[in-house]
Amino acid sequence: MKAIETYYAGHRFRSRLEARYAVFFDRLGICWEYEPQGYQLPSGPYLPDFWLPSLRGGLWLEVKPENAPGDPRHEELAVHSGHDVAVTNGLPRSDASDNNWLEIWFAEGGADESYGFLVCDMHGEVVCEFGGYVSRGCSRCIDENQQFGHHLRVVAALDAAHSARFEHGESGAPS
Repeated sequence: MKAIETYYAGHRFRSRLEARYAVFFDRLGICWEYEPQGYQLPSGPYLPDFWLPSLRGGLWLEVKPENAPGDPRHEELAVHSGHDVAVTNGLPRSDASDNNWLEIWFAEGGADESYGFLVCDMHGEVVCEFGGYVSRGCSRCIDENQQFGHHLRVVAALDAAHSARFEHGESGAPS
């Protein structure tokens, strides 16, 4: 099935799924760029979906439909760009702790799962870290094992992404 191109925030997205992630990022206050740079990888040309400069020292995010097969180019992109690459499948979603879970390919090699968009309870900073804990802390925290709990900002961003309407000229912007 062919995805429907969608306009949001001055960008033409290849799918509504990608546009919904832009809504999610906007609601969380995460700076994003859509398809800013293509790369010539050993396996061929590749154009990553999102660049998130404020997360993890710069993070690529690849948005894939539900049940999409793995793609070896994610690891290649991480190694060749020197930045981690997060991969998510389907709509932004929540689990028991209200986080959107991702698989991350690390620039230094290897992959890990269960990363999420979390909000520092103390400072309100949005981060992308492992399983409810921050391995590095937010940029202002000293405690490297600070617990990040449920946060209404993440829930509101998820709701905005799910409820964004793009039909009949609607902008998709949260109301």
